[in-house]
Amino acid sequence: MNLIESLQNAWQLIQKEPWIFLSFAGTMATGGFLTGRWFNAEKVSNLESRIARRDEQIKDLEQRNKDLKEKFETQMPTASAIDEVKRPQRHYLIGRFTAEYQNENRGKLTPRMEAGLDLPPAEWINARLEKLDETWRVRNVRGMHFDIYEPTER
Repeated sequence: MNLIESLQNAWQLIQKEPWIFLSFAGTMATGGFLTGRWFNAEKVSNLESRIARRDEQIKDLEQRNKDLKEKFETQMPTASAIDEVKRPQRHYLIGRFTAEYQNENRGKLTPRMEAGLDLPPAEWINARLEKLDETWRVRNVRGMHFDIYEPTER
């Protein structure tokens, strides 16, 4: 049954007491409107609180980022910290140079060099480092030990 049929069936009653019908219809419409507004206000309030929470999180993260940037900019790394970062790369290069020297000089190597117990001469290593535009050099090569230094003039 639809709305028009319901109105046709109740039309005689509506004609006798129209103010009661209009009051009832107005009360129902107002009740529906207020209920819808209440549900909508609850959703809006929930969304506003979520946005406020996200804004707080963003502010916290921005402040944390700012603090970390300031800490990074004000703290200079120590020489030992820099050495710890560069040491593996430098040892890798020395190992690569040693293998290259052994391949180039097959048959001319000392038994200790063939066994991997000696490094190539410092001059040869430094020439390779210069080709790679490295800023460090080696000296006092003795066996597998060497000193690293950074020349003052390049």
